[in-house]
Amino acid sequence: MQLEKKDVAEKHIDAKDLSEEKLVNAIEDMNRTYAAKKRNADMISEKIRTGGGVGEAVRLIGNIIGGSG
Repeated sequence: MQLEKKDVAEKHIDAKDLSEEKLVNAIEDMNRTYAAKKRNADMISEKIRTGGGVGEAVRLIGNIIGGSG
């Protein structure tokens, strides 16, 4: 998943593979790596804001909803 590759989220757990142990491990990993993931998310957010990313996303969504995409 994109968020994992950008190091802003933990590895996705498929519902069919979900277990108490995997959930606990994911929470522990997130707690351990939270500061780094938050920094990465903040940097991505800033790039989107300053690079016109929000406007572009709105335009693309509008094209899809409007049938032009």
